[in-house]
Amino acid sequence: KPPGQIRIGDVVRYLERDQAMVECFRADGGQCNLLPACRLRQTLNRAKDAFIETLNGKSLADMLPVPANR
Repeated sequence: KPPGQIRIGDVVRYLERDQAMVECFRADGGQCNLLPACRLRQTLNRAKDAFIETLNGKSLADMLPVPANR
């Protein structure tokens, strides 16, 4: 794909696909003692989605250095 079509959020999501943002997001459920009564998990998940969506507002082309005028 051309750099302008590669979204930064998609890159981060791909590179961190095996990394849980918090314990309860782990594939095995983690070992969080708060999980049965936690009221924060849904909020954290929305925050993670918003973070990725914000990053997707930029492409790899946006991150490339601007060549100096010669």
